[in-house]
Amino acid sequence: MRRAARLVTGLTLTLAVGSCASRPDLPEAPQNFAAAQAMAAGEAAALAAEPAPDWVNGLGVEELTGLVREARIANPQLQAAEARAQAARYRARGVRGGLLPDLFAGIGRSRTETPVPGTDDRTRLDLYTAQVSSTWEVDVWGRLTARTLAAYADAEAFEADLNAARISTAGRTARAWVNLVTAQQLLALAREDLDTRNRALDLTQRRYDRGLADSLALRTARAQTATARANEAQASEAMLIAARALQETLGRYPDGQLQTGAALPALATLSAAGAPQNLLERRPTYSPPRRASTPPASGCTKRARRCCRASP
Repeated sequence: MRRAARLVTGLTLTLAVGSCASRPDLPEAPQNFAAAQAMAAGEAAALAAEPAPDWVNGLGVEELTGLVREARIANPQLQAAEARAQAARYRARGVRGGLLPDLFAGIGRSRTETPVPGTDDRTRLDLYTAQVSSTWEVDVWGRLTARTLAAYADAEAFEADLNAARISTAGRTARAWVNLVTAQQLLALAREDLDTRNRALDLTQRRYDRGLADSLALRTARAQTATARANEAQASEAMLIAARALQETLGRYPDGQLQTGAALPALATLSAAGAPQNLLERRPTYSPPRRASTPPASGCTKRARRCCRASP
């Protein structure tokens, strides 16, 4: 019984000490996880140096232009599309290697021991061998060439998907920024309306106390003030949602503390806005930078010269 009592007492003291121990402060979350990784990899500087889409520059808002560039660096979906395009290029280069000869080289060593009759000694013999071999599959029926061309076609398809993702990311960033600016303006209007209703309620209350207003006017003023307070709460929640949506697009931590000091840009009048020809002219495009290519390998045939280019 004494041992059981001691065990219970020890466990109780241990739990009490553990509960009284202070919890260590958690480190602050970084503002941008993906941007930090991109900066470490040295890719953010090159992406930030590239110009934003023409339609973004045409709005004349520096803040929006900077946000679009940040989204091109740190957007998670865009980074995933870039990783898929890069993996497709590497796979195409690996498939292209099937058109070239394979070279194998190896070095081996073996030891044999032979006992000497009548003694405890042994005769050791070390044997070193070297082997070099080469294989090359001749593409007689064009199977390797077709497979290589298909791999490079897949890489080009992933590259087109990446360009489309860049355009989509810029559009989503601009839309989220416009929603945030609109939410901030609506919140400012809701707060002004709430201040006006509070002043009207105070004036009505004083008139009621002096007998200059009836109870219906007082109840109406109170109901209008409560409605304005509810509208202000809804506008504040809408601004918080808009700020988090923009932060998610930028790859930031969605704490809802993001605010913008810019106003909505003034847009010029569209001429023939509904004409299909004008819609096609305003369609956003993306032109990837040109990359230098190396001459084809010596093992490629004329049919495979297109697929033997170095991957971009």
